[in-house]
Parts: sequence; structure tokens; C-alpha cells
Amino acid sequence: MEKREWTESCVLCECYETRGIHILESFLCYRCEKAIVRLEPEDPEYLEAIKKLRKIKAATLLS
Repeated sequence: MEKREWTESCVLCECYETRGIHILESFLCYRCEKAIVRLEPEDPEYLEAIKKLRKIKAATLLS
């Protein structure tokens, strides 16, 4: 019997992954979760991550 793993699309990198966390109805992969924790507010990637994470709130409000 073949074992299949469930994958979901990450709200930040949009890659399909098996490991990560759910925030409301969105999925954040393990790699992006670890990257966010290490970001400093002065980092340009920080602002980009914030913009993408706002999708979570917008998606929840629209559903």
C-alpha cells in the first residue's frame, strides 16, 4: 500500500509542502515559519512577509 502525504500551498512562498502550521484557514510552511522568526524589522524581506501575511486576514474576512 502506497503512503500518500497531504501537501498544502504556503501563503508566503506558494510552494506545496507537508510540514508547517495553520494560521486561521491558511498554511505557512516550516521553512517560511523559521525564516519569519529570524527576520529583523529593518530587513526588506520583513515588509514583504507582512504584505503576504495580510492575505490571511483578508481571506478570513471575505469568507
